[in-house]
Formats: sequence, C-alpha cells, structure tokens
Amino acid sequence: MGSYEIRLPYYVNDVVLISETENDFQRLLQAFRRAAQGYNMEISKTKTKYISKVAREPTRCKLAINDSPIEKVMMFDYFRYRISGASRMIPRGT
Repeated sequence: MGSYEIRLPYYVNDVVLISETENDFQRLLQAFRRAAQGYNMEISKTKTKYISKVAREPTRCKLAINDSPIEKVMMFDYFRYRISGASRMIPRGT
C-alpha cells in the first residue's frame, strides 16, 4: 500500500484582533495570516473589516492583507452586539 496525505479543512467564522496602533495591528494581522496559512486557512479579503477608536468617519484604508486593502467601518456586528469605535458594545435590536 502507498502512503496518502489527507488535508482537512479548518474553519473559523469570526476573529477579533485588537491593538493600540495601526502599525501594531498590521503586524498582528500578518502574524495571524501566517498562522492561518499553517493550517491551510485563508482570511477573506472581502469580509475582513477594521474599526478605529480614533476616527470619526471612514477614511481610506492603510491596512492590507497581501496588498489588498481592508475596508474601514464605523461599527460592526459581532454575534449579538454592535461594536463602535467609541468603545461601545450595544446589544443588537436596541
């Protein structure tokens, strides 16, 4: 009998990465991307978003995954909460 390599897919629905600065976040994002690749996982460039505590309105994104810019948003839904850049976590539906 020959030998076989079986590759199993891994799935992660949601991940939240937090950092103090944009530069630190870019480094954290790249480290996460490399770790994900080690498990044969890929970060969705179209679904990935980031939020800034400092900005009052969406601006042109400086963060990227493999040179693809990440969309900056003012708030996002995470499970049953709406999270904003003003450090607010509001239960959805209120």
